[in-house]
Amino acid sequence: MYKYLSIITIVYNDKIGVERTIKSVTKQTFQGIEYIVIDGGSKDGTKEKIEKYNDCITYWVSERDKGISDAFNKGIKKATGEWIMFLNAGDVLFSDKIIQEIFEQKILDRNKSFIYFGKIKVINNISKSYIYGQVFNKKIFLKRMTICHQSTFFNKEFFKQYGLYNTEFKIAMDYELLLRPKKHNYIFIDKIISIMKSDGISQTNIKNVYLEYAKAKRLQTKKSIFLIYFEFLYFYVIYLLMKIFKKWKL
Repeated sequence: MYKYLSIITIVYNDKIGVERTIKSVTKQTFQGIEYIVIDGGSKDGTKEKIEKYNDCITYWVSERDKGISDAFNKGIKKATGEWIMFLNAGDVLFSDKIIQEIFEQKILDRNKSFIYFGKIKVINNISKSYIYGQVFNKKIFLKRMTICHQSTFFNKEFFKQYGLYNTEFKIAMDYELLLRPKKHNYIFIDKIISIMKSDGISQTNIKNVYLEYAKAKRLQTKKSIFLIYFEFLYFYVIYLLMKIFKKWKL
């Protein structure tokens, strides 16, 4: 059955996180959601958690894959919605009505853009959190990823024109994908779309994130290798200094 929005959740060995995400999606008041769950062959009880919500999930599979990018691609191939968003295991939508608000207000328009993105609330621990996301700035985007994947709506036509996720990327596959169009016409939605904890792979492997940013820019832009890796060193040094200052409370 055709749906307006396909939400794709990928998971591997995270039975607690996947249940939290499934509950968030299935509590949405918007009725035009197709829900797809791609499990990488978990052995910790994740599969059983997914089966528990079988009646609420449009399609799910539990089998070995080649990593995050491959799991995303499996989900895209099964999606029938006009728009697609990715909500990984452990992530949740900001409210039960957020998707309904987006579609009722007719914010998404493929004639204006194939990509719309909003804000995300990042939870560091019980006491700390921050909001990430701002109006698109191409100059900054060409230096680093500024679009939150979990708060992005992709028109399905985008994948037909620019291809699926590159399976050579383990972390920054979303950045490499969004660098492909010559024109980066990405529209900001001034709403918090989703909530994530800062314990995901992109939050705990900062060095590898920036290395993959450099790899993506080398692949999709005409920048020199020297300039690309200089930017990598610059941003990584800034990150390390921020960690040191925070530790020393300077």
